Amino acid sequence: MNPLAPIRRLNDGSAQRGLRILMAASVLLPLLILVVVAWHDYDEMVVRSSERVERTTRIAREHALKVFETNEIILRRVRDLIGTGNDAAVRAREENIHAKLRDIAQGVPQVQAIWIWNAEGRPLASSGIYPVPAALSIADRDDFRDVQLPSARLVFSDTLRGPASERAYFIMNERRDDSNGRFGGAITIALSPEYFAAFYEEVAARDPAMTIALARPDASVITRFPDAPAPGIRVGSHDPLIPLIEGEAATAVSLATSPEDGKRRYVMAQRVGKYPLFVSVGLLRSAVVDAWIGKLWLPAAAAFTAGLALLLLATLTLQKTRREQAAVAQWQAEATRRAAAERALSHLSQHLIRLSEVEKAKLAAELHDELGGALSAMALDLTWVLERLRTKAPELVERQNQALKLVQETAVLKRRIIDGLRPMLLQHLGLDAALRDHVAQWSKKTGIPVELSLPDRMPVITDDAALALFRVVQESLTNVANYADARAVSVAVAEHTERVTVEVADDGVGIAPEILAHPTSHGITGMQQRIAQFGGTFEVRSASGSGTRIMASIPSRTAPAAILRPNVATAHA
Repeated sequence: MNPLAPIRRLNDGSAQRGLRILMAASVLLPLLILVVVAWHDYDEMVVRSSERVERTTRIAREHALKVFETNEIILRRVRDLIGTGNDAAVRAREENIHAKLRDIAQGVPQVQAIWIWNAEGRPLASSGIYPVPAALSIADRDDFRDVQLPSARLVFSDTLRGPASERAYFIMNERRDDSNGRFGGAITIALSPEYFAAFYEEVAARDPAMTIALARPDASVITRFPDAPAPGIRVGSHDPLIPLIEGEAATAVSLATSPEDGKRRYVMAQRVGKYPLFVSVGLLRSAVVDAWIGKLWLPAAAAFTAGLALLLLATLTLQKTRREQAAVAQWQAEATRRAAAERALSHLSQHLIRLSEVEKAKLAAELHDELGGALSAMALDLTWVLERLRTKAPELVERQNQALKLVQETAVLKRRIIDGLRPMLLQHLGLDAALRDHVAQWSKKTGIPVELSLPDRMPVITDDAALALFRVVQESLTNVANYADARAVSVAVAEHTERVTVEVADDGVGIAPEILAHPTSHGITGMQQRIAQFGGTFEVRSASGSGTRIMASIPSRTAPAAILRPNVATAHA
């Protein structure tokens, strides 16, 4: 080794260049690391904030959906309570109805009061007042005028205030029809905006940077956190609720500037199921930036410590790994909890379906045995009386004929109800006979031709499995009649490798991909659960404008089947 080599290298400037590079690196590397870490943290903060907005929107929507579904149950109870009586009959029972309405309202925290109104907007009964003031009228209120429209079912009012207490409330109206099908008044539930605002405050963890609102299709805000809306306030044009109200598809979380206060927010909105209401959630961007800056000071201090540049890099890598591991562990725990919850919900749904079918079968049997026997006896007695009236009181023969005809029509209605509860053909003649009859009746009712294809030899399955497949066909045809706008339908039953498959296809308008990806229909969910309880598979294939195909498959059991069936049958209106 040449002992002069180090000196030569020093003289030619290579060592100095190395020192300068090291000095520059000691300055630039911390700054570069700081920029990378800051950008990563900011991006991560934005993602978490968007997820928070999306999660909060979903929670607020699900809460509102459950509340209004509960209110619909209350409305059904009120309808059952007042029955089909006219206004005079309801007024005659006002004290009793008031007591029962009061009991119903006291058990539900969001309900302030329940009222029953006649067609002129005058009160008939109330949960809070007895007797109701005869001079009171809501005939001039917009929501009462809206509920009178023939197409109206449920109408929600804007935020209102009591004349004496000034307490805020909004109304959920349901139309009442009289025995002739004309508008007979309304049933209204006065709901508390404070109940929703308290829930929103809890969901938002009392964070004033987050805004949660419930609004109507006219963009009027019913209730809001953190500040209660003034009566008649509308959401701003920046809100994603506006395109959603106007019929456009819901968008993901977006960043928008509010024209009211000029502040930028991460915002999202969703419709509350089938109800004419929407939830909207916003999170201040400035709060996200403040939280990001609050997290940035420690990496910045470390980055500007030149001697700890490599240690900082290792620390940041370790922190990042730990954060990722914690995020993965949290995700796995969340996935496990979600899967357990979904399994529990699936088991509960299947249990409720089985209970429903058992109750339907029990009710059908009771109708057949008790009501059927009573109607047959009445028909015999009326016939006996009719024969004697022909000679002794001819002027009463026509009246007696009408009574006999009414009994016969009631018997026909009884058979239709029984078939709806538990198809008799399915019980006594099997799945093929039940499908033939249902398809023929459906085609005759809707005017849509149906091609029914059955195997030459029907597979043997349990009665419960046959009922599940029949319900799939029944629900699918109901959906076709209500939504598909189809010109032709095909129903096919087949057996492949010890599995029985039912397929229902139509050439209608189809189902949009976003709706198919996140179904909200209870009918599709019910069909899935029915098939799942037999270890089967359920699939829906559809696209906008290309029809819909529903396929359900369950395991069969090997057993001889002696009856041969025609291969293809076509039903026409």
